[in-house]
Amino acid sequence: YLDQIQGRPLGVVTIITNEQPQEGNFGTLLGQAVNTSSTNWYQRNPFGVDVSGDRAFTTVNPMPFPLDINGDGDTGDTLVDFAFKFLPTVVTIQWTSPIGPERVDVFSVLTPEVP
Repeated sequence: YLDQIQGRPLGVVTIITNEQPQEGNFGTLLGQAVNTSSTNWYQRNPFGVDVSGDRAFTTVNPMPFPLDINGDGDTGDTLVDFAFKFLPTVVTIQWTSPIGPERVDVFSVLTPEVP
């Protein structure tokens, strides 16, 4: 059993739609207040994703990016919302532990099944 963090979902799936993403531009909970001077990590970083595994949530082009996710031959598209050849996703689970907020991010690239 995991205790939910007040005002946050226990689990979230984020689809990355930029071929050269910055982690901080994805996974943001729209409408959540951001307080950059707070001592509370979750108030300073309302969500974000962690593809690189460094827990900074601000890495630009984390490995394996840049990635041609729509298969058009380049890696410069900033909004791919159709024709995915690869589907980069991050599954985030976050909870309250006895020592405070915790989270784990699992990055995966999904591909179509080949018959």
